[in-house]
Amino acid sequence: MRLALLFVLCCSLGQGIAQYTLYVLLEEFSNGAGFLADGTRCNSRFWFTPNSKCNLQLQLCVEPLSGPPSSNPDACNYPQMNGGYVDLGNVTWSQNSIVFKGDGYTYGGWSNPYIVSVASGTFQGFRVKVKATNFDFTRNAPGVIDQYVYTFSDGSQAAGSSAYSNPRPNAPQSTL
Repeated sequence: MRLALLFVLCCSLGQGIAQYTLYVLLEEFSNGAGFLADGTRCNSRFWFTPNSKCNLQLQLCVEPLSGPPSSNPDACNYPQMNGGYVDLGNVTWSQNSIVFKGDGYTYGGWSNPYIVSVASGTFQGFRVKVKATNFDFTRNAPGVIDQYVYTFSDGSQAAGSSAYSNPRPNAPQSTL
């Protein structure tokens, strides 16, 4: 699975309180040949459909590193998200990857770019938590594609573009 994103940091200093805004722009998400985390293919219930593609569902959390530390992939420690992830919903139907549109295009609860405002503190970087699932309509159940936590920036980087590939031990390909 590939998750590529672009981020820009904007800072302002007013009345002695530092605040910054982080803009996170999703660029691409790919599940390669369409495998779930356990190594089975997406939506391949029958032997005659071995190359069925995924119905990608994504949930994301963006956490500033200046907040409470957490590597728990099930919790989002960014207060404005109330402990939950942003649900992008189904971003593909019968496709193993997506190239995201920018300029305010909306995917479920995510507007691309996603804006994270932090009222105080210094920029120390941020982490992104990803939950990717496939919804198999023939089984009426979701299947886990991948779930991970990745730190995309440290405090020395105010803007940039980054891609991350997550290896999956039971699947023949990593996610990117």
